[in-house]
Formats: sequence, C-alpha cells, structure tokens
Amino acid sequence: MKKSFVSFMLGILAACLFATAGISFALAQESSLYKKYGFDFNESAEKVQVLGAAEIVTDGAKDLFKDAGALDSYVPAKDINQNNREFTIRLPERVNASDYAFIHVYLLINQWETPGDPDTVASFVSVSAYAPSDSEFANPAGTLRGNKNSNTVDILRIDPKKVADKDGYVRNIVLRVDCDAKKYATAVYLNYVELTETLESLYLQTGKQVVATENPEQIADPNVTWFYLKDNGEKNEPYGYVEHPAFNFMNEGTFPGAKVENDVLLLRNAVFAVKLGKINASLYAQMNIDLLFADWNAGRHDFYLYGSGTTSFTDERGNPVGYVKKLTTVGAETRANFKLGADELRKLADSSGAIDYIYIMWGGNERDTADRTVGCPTNTSIWMNEIVFLIEEDVPKPVVPTEKNSVDISDLFPTGNSAALNFQAEEENKNKVLTQAAVSMDSTDEINFGIKPATDTYSIMFLLRAADNSTMQDAWLKSGVFFWFSNDNITLGSYKDNTSSGMTTLLAKDYPKGAFAKGKITNVKMTLLPFYIDGVEAGYYAAVTIGSAQTPQMEMYFYSEDISTGNYLHFAWQDLGKDIGFELSALKQDAKSAQEVMGLKLETSNGETGKVTLEKERATVKASWYSMAGEKVSEIKTSGAEIEFNRETGRVVFQKKGSVSLSFTVTNVFGTFESPVLELSYGVEGGGCTSAVVTGVLIGAAVLVLICAITIIIFRRKKVK
Repeated sequence: MKKSFVSFMLGILAACLFATAGISFALAQESSLYKKYGFDFNESAEKVQVLGAAEIVTDGAKDLFKDAGALDSYVPAKDINQNNREFTIRLPERVNASDYAFIHVYLLINQWETPGDPDTVASFVSVSAYAPSDSEFANPAGTLRGNKNSNTVDILRIDPKKVADKDGYVRNIVLRVDCDAKKYATAVYLNYVELTETLESLYLQTGKQVVATENPEQIADPNVTWFYLKDNGEKNEPYGYVEHPAFNFMNEGTFPGAKVENDVLLLRNAVFAVKLGKINASLYAQMNIDLLFADWNAGRHDFYLYGSGTTSFTDERGNPVGYVKKLTTVGAETRANFKLGADELRKLADSSGAIDYIYIMWGGNERDTADRTVGCPTNTSIWMNEIVFLIEEDVPKPVVPTEKNSVDISDLFPTGNSAALNFQAEEENKNKVLTQAAVSMDSTDEINFGIKPATDTYSIMFLLRAADNSTMQDAWLKSGVFFWFSNDNITLGSYKDNTSSGMTTLLAKDYPKGAFAKGKITNVKMTLLPFYIDGVEAGYYAAVTIGSAQTPQMEMYFYSEDISTGNYLHFAWQDLGKDIGFELSALKQDAKSAQEVMGLKLETSNGETGKVTLEKERATVKASWYSMAGEKVSEIKTSGAEIEFNRETGRVVFQKKGSVSLSFTVTNVFGTFESPVLELSYGVEGGGCTSAVVTGVLIGAAVLVLICAITIIIFRRKKVK
C-alpha cells in the first residue's frame, strides 16, 4: 500500500491556542495524481483561498511544536467563534474528482470555554465537508470529530465525488462547524489541502471519528428502544452507566467522553446508531467492528447489524428483520467482532452507495432451549472499541498449514474405547468450572473424539495450549483456547489475563441434523495450530468440525498479541446445578486401553519389575503413573513376609527371609486403575531377577504430574516436569 504521507510538519498555530505535544505527519509519495496546496486569503494562483479568512500571526506559535515548518495557517473567518457556521475554501484550479481517492484538509479544531455564556455543556464539536450545492447540509462528504474544550489536530478526509460540481470537477468545498452548546467557542485553523490517489484503510476510534447518536433518522419502530450516550455519569432511562473497572482496557475507545469508570448500559431491544460520516462502501473490501459486552448472568446474546438504508428493525411481532449481519455469542463476558465482506458492505450503504449510519440492535439474552430470559437485561452492558474499513490489500490473508499432527483422545486421556463420565451437582460448586484432568499436548494440533450425551443438560470444556497447569477455574481465564460444549451451544474463544480475546458460538439449532442427540455418538474434531501471514507465524487457527463434514462448522483466528499459549491440555466440566452424564469415546480402531495410558508401575530403584530376588535384605522401590487432576492415589499395599517399609523413602527392609507383594491404585475421573504387583524375595530359592541395592529414590514418581492433585496423596510423589 502506498502511504499518502511519510513525514510532514505541523503548521504554525496561533499563540492563543492551548499548548499541545508535537506531532509529525507524513509527506506523500509524489505521483502523477498528487497535489498539495497551502492556504492564502490573498489572490494567489498557487494556494487555496478561504473566503473571508483572517491571517494568523505565526511569531511565538512555532515553539508549540518543535518541528513546525514555515507554512502559514489561517483561521477561516474574521469572527473567531465559528460555532454552527460554514465557510468556503476555493482550490487554485479545478480538479477532476475521478482522479483522486481523497481530498485531505489538514486542520486544527480549537475549542475553549467562554465565561458568561449560558451554562450548557457541549457534547460534541465537528467539522464536515459539503458540496457547494448542498445548501441544507444534508450529505456530508466527510466529518472530523473534535475534542471538547481542547485542541484536535487531524485530517478531514473528503470524498471528492461528493463535493464535485455537476461536471465532475471540484472547485469549491464548504466546511461547516457544528457544536451544540453556547458555553464553548470554536475556531478552525487550516494548514494545507492534499489530493491523493492512494486509498488507505480507515481506522476509526469510537468517541472521535465515530459518534453514537439517538435515532438520527427518526425511524418509527415501536419495538425498539432508542438511546444515546452521555458523559455525565447519570442514569437516565433508557440509557445509563454502570461502574466496572475490570474493563478499563476498552474505555479509552468508548463512545463520546467516556470516563474510566463509566460504561454504557443497554436495555433489552435497545438500538444505538453510529455515525460514520458518509463512507463510500465501494472503496473497501472489509469492515470490522470490535465490541465487548458483559451479562452477569450467562445466556445467549444476539446482535443485529443494520445499514443506512434501514427504515424498520422489527416486524409486527418484534422479531428482527432486514438486518445485514447477525452475531450470536454465549457467555457472561464476551469480546466479539463483526466482520463484513465487500458484498455485505454494499448492503449497509444507502441508495447513494454511502454508509452514513450503522445501527446495532441487541436482541436480549436467552437460552436456546429455554422459554424464559436468562439474566436481568438491566445488568447487560456494552463497550465499543473501533470500526475499521479495510482496503483489499490490508485484509489479512492467513495461511493455515495443511499438514498437522492429528491424534485420538485415547492417546491423551485414559478413555480406552469409551469412558462413561458422570458428575454430581454440588451447591458450593454451582456455575464453577472444575478441573478433572490436564496433560501435555506436545506437538498435538488436532484431537478427535466422540461424545454421547446421557443427560439433557451438560457442559464440558477442553482448554488447549494453556500456559500452565493450575486449576481450570483459574487457567481458562489466563491463557489457551477453549472449546466449550454444552447442550444448547458450542463456544470457541480465548482469554488472556482475564481479558477476552474473542469468541464465536454455534447454537444447537444450527448443528448438523441429529448431532449431539441424547444417547447417540457424535464425532468431533478440535483443531488448534499456528497460522502464518507472509510466511511469519501470526497466531493460532481454531476450528470445530462435527460429524462427517469436510469443512469446519466453526472457525476463528487468534492473533499472537491477543492470546497467551503454552503446552497444556485441560479437560473440565461445569456444575450447572444438575447432575450430568456423557461418554467420551475413541474414534480410531486400535485405541490404547485405559490401563496402558495410565501406565501404573512399581519397580526397584534400578528398574526391575515383576518378580525380583534380592541379594541383600534391603531395596528401594518407586511408583509411577500418568497423573492428572482430581485423582486419588492409595497407599502402597503389602502382603507376605514381614518387612519394614518406609513410605517416605520407599525403602524396604526384610526382617526375615521370604517374599512380599506390593501394589497401589489410582482413581481419577476415568476410573480406578491398579498397578501390576511387584514381588520382592530375599533368601528364597527360585526367585526372579537378582537386584543390587540402590537407595535414596523417592517412592512416588508420576510419569506426568501436570497439576496438583485435588485429593492429598497419602505417600509422597516426585513431580516430573
């Protein structure tokens, strides 16, 4: 993408302006279709004229910006307060609108308080561009939002075609300053005008370039409650604020004037409009809208996106109609993202091809299979971050490797061909995510398994690539990518340090026919592997494939900066207040037995198992097994000859000649597993292998101790990291 700027210095500002930090802007790459003009209120053939402009004295203003150049700046009217007034800038030559993607007017919006005026607080100030023929100021060709009571230095981007005369040429551009309060005065200072053929992606920050507003077109829809956002912190129906400092990371980009402690509160069926300022839909290949919402009582959330041509949002029954995109998410706290392609962008536009407003309607939160609303609507809040319009060359094109390491669940967990799992609800655990197992993923990219629900309600989760082996209640909110299967939806998502990195949800009604039916096995494939952009690893690609489908029903890309990953696989279930049951089954024919995966073993310190004959009366034994959370490990059981057995060190001392048998059991969520017997003989003819004495080895040495067991193990284990 050609950059329209490389570096350019700020113009000279009036000494009366508020002091501001230095900013440098880019100098465009010259091309045959690039022009740049300074301003002059005199009859200059080389500069832009501003009708009625007043020259600004530059002496003393240069120090405000260390890199300030010598170009003149002008205030466009002799009356310095330009609130709700317009002025015209005249180009030194006519310009063919078809030759350029943008006209950039580089300017500064200065607003200050004027004592003695009525005590009304300005909620916005903006500068918009219009065609000379648009006397009603109905169709802005570009809008720049200013900061209240301060300086805003930025570029007003103008669509040349929207300010052109009937012959397609641009000669004059009308700029209008809008402000809704008399307490503040506004002046606009001009620096230069630039015409460029380079089309750039737009990154629009809410509260700045993007503005929330109340029902701008006065659309009459009795099923919709309109609201707009304010920064006074008061609760005014049908909108309001809640205090939730946990989401401060979003607040810098929230809607107008949002404070750190103030966030927007939505009501059921609320719609808010977002004014963008006449975006030409045909110029862009993709639009992204980043939002975060929270509902303290988890449920399904439906968001509906409408465009500038919308006249009604619902039918006579209150059901959403005519929307361009629907986003469904499930969970108490969700960061989500609307992504619209070129065709969907065109549907957002009005009859002129411009996107002036977009509307997002929240349809409440309900369970997919319930007939009641879950969660109090007044406890639901929403945050907006940014809206992005991407040109084709800026649309990310991730590449996912076709080769991957796909394994069966029986290779990772002791399921054998099938493992029936049943969990009893306990009041103190209600809604908690409880760890049941955690193992190392190593090079695993894909896990295949079958699931057969045995109860109407269930909720189980797999957390892939978790960064540590702490309990699931903590782990899933810090790292990894979770695959959450429940009776009414599947949710795919990630958290990084308690901050949502994004989620996507597939509802039960959208499952393949018969999938996850009670008493029937449904094949599932979970995929998580790195993806690449321009040959560089950029994050993780996640997908869920159900049944015999050739393509995934769910896909999501998590960029490296948004997630934290490691090498652990967690398996857990959620206590929903009801007993749940299901089977996890292997999909491959030669599945490892559960006993083989568990690998329980008792051996001497130099590795003998089975029947072992000792040369001396002493030996040291150790136990090993495949360890996972929630397990219960028995004491070493002994029978036979009289021995002295130290459970701390694993040391066996025979009190007299004879044989002794030792064994232990491990019980975890997948069943109870018993070790093979280790038989030690001393002074007995015809025993097993002869063993030398090696002491000092701890008895407990789990093959993979991945997280601390919930039940205290009776004898000591050595943790193998």
